[in-house]
Amino acid sequence: LTPRMAHCLLTGILTDTGNFSFSVTSEHTIAAAAQMLLQGASLPKIIDRTWRTKKLPDLKLWGLALSRLKLLPQYGVAYTYISSTDLKETQSDHEALEGLPEFISALPETQAIMVLFDDEKGMIHGNLRTTQHTIDVGELARRLGGGGHRKAAGFSLTGKLTKSTNGWRVET
Repeated sequence: LTPRMAHCLLTGILTDTGNFSFSVTSEHTIAAAAQMLLQGASLPKIIDRTWRTKKLPDLKLWGLALSRLKLLPQYGVAYTYISSTDLKETQSDHEALEGLPEFISALPETQAIMVLFDDEKGMIHGNLRTTQHTIDVGELARRLGGGGHRKAAGFSLTGKLTKSTNGWRVET
């Protein structure tokens, strides 16, 4: 195993476990990560390149998403949305949303979260996350034509997010 290979493997371990914060992290995960460090992987470089990469437009986009965050306490679900117009106005792109669902899913009062965004091609994309063992967001995503697994999933639908007098809605 070369140092570069170890670096790539540790990057995968860290991103898939949310820097060891997701429930999939086990003693085996930590041991594998330690082995990668012993083989020459650089933890500070990985963290700098994967978790500290947000630019000002990206943070403005996150600010919009967080300012719109709603909680449905009766269901323990939080949701937010980003429109294609928001991407233009903040001079950002869809990649800027990377990490946002995981960040929101850390809210202690939520059981699941959904981040919706539309694109200029007439598609609405949804990211679903949960930290609960009893909830399967992958099943919901599959019912909406998407996929994923129990704790992280997504879907795409034809349509557009539009603002109405009652808030935002999905138009198909």
